[in-house]
Amino acid sequence: MRENNTRNPREKWTITSLSTRSRTPELSWSFHHITPRTDCPRELTKRAPPNSAGKASRHTVSDQLAFYLNFLQTMRFISILLASLLILSGTTVAAPNVPTSEFTSTDIKKAKPNASGAYLFPGQGPYRVALRVGDDRSWLDLIYENQEIPLASQTFEQCPGQKPWKANAVVQWRGYRSGKGFSPYGIIFRMYSENPNGKKPYDTLVVVKLEGANSRVVGSVPGSAGNAAAEALADKLCRP
Repeated sequence: MRENNTRNPREKWTITSLSTRSRTPELSWSFHHITPRTDCPRELTKRAPPNSAGKASRHTVSDQLAFYLNFLQTMRFISILLASLLILSGTTVAAPNVPTSEFTSTDIKKAKPNASGAYLFPGQGPYRVALRVGDDRSWLDLIYENQEIPLASQTFEQCPGQKPWKANAVVQWRGYRSGKGFSPYGIIFRMYSENPNGKKPYDTLVVVKLEGANSRVVGSVPGSAGNAAAEALADKLCRP
């Protein structure tokens, strides 16, 4: 076995089979199978025939197309997964500094009066509410850091009729929601009062500004104006 380097100085060929002919006095060689050396540098090996190169090119295009299709399917799966996680979390995220509402209950069926006769209920942030009942009237007081803030007289001033009472068990809290939770700055609750000139009671939405121990009633709107009007008033007068 020997190497022939006469064809191309950049290619090395190995003779794997050879034979001699004895018909003539001169010695001659016949090359039956010649293959390129596989130990040559990659860039120096002989290129594949044109047909093989064409097939390889088509395969390359198919592989690229399959890769992009798989990539799109993967991105679609990730998008669906993220949307599902947001839905399952059940968390409503409000934009920073955009007012929003939370609601709590003052259902006396779910509470017992304390020693002073007040029904205590959870609130928002550092605040709780105390529902008081007496003399055919009912109203809300605030509790801030264990200090009760009376609101009866201020609330009654907002009601045009007689013997005001809290109309339902709902307390609406206005504030901001952030990563630290809900920060209230005002509350809204509905009051009824007797109308001496008709059977239907007066309906009033009372607005309270939350300012720690200085919390107070700051205004009201007729119930017929709706919650949107009360929310606008609370955002105007109570927002820090």
